[in-house]
Amino acid sequence: MSISGFLSPSSGRSIAGLVSALLLSACAQVQPTVAADYIGALRCVKCHAAQYDGWQKTRHASAMASLERESQSESTSCLPCHVTGYDAPMGYLDMNATPELAGVQCESCHGPASAHLKNPEQVRTMVPRPGVDSCRKCHTPEQDSAFDYENMSKKVH
Repeated sequence: MSISGFLSPSSGRSIAGLVSALLLSACAQVQPTVAADYIGALRCVKCHAAQYDGWQKTRHASAMASLERESQSESTSCLPCHVTGYDAPMGYLDMNATPELAGVQCESCHGPASAHLKNPEQVRTMVPRPGVDSCRKCHTPEQDSAFDYENMSKKVH
């Protein structure tokens, strides 16, 4: 069918409708699409126990401990890559206010999960498979010159 046939008066379709459909289709590819708050990995474990158990064995889980060993647990240049949701609404503030967000947790890579927790079928609130760009926010060539996304992405949980 030609575009003129598709948009013919008898079809009930319009150019505005076609444009709207195309825009909605394009927007459906963008994630996350729903505002959400950080909740911490302990709230994820109920449904994602295997991933949580695997994550517990990684350096991400103990990222805050590495800062504490180096007396850097309050360093504003280190915290963004060692806690969850640093400098974000409802994200990590400090060990007194938000200890549940210490470490590089699920939401550091997959995004805030409160909306997902309320409606698990609404997976569009999360990033299901974070790509290399997500990792490179912290694993920069300056910080981690040997970082190998293909290998390391298989070991995060």
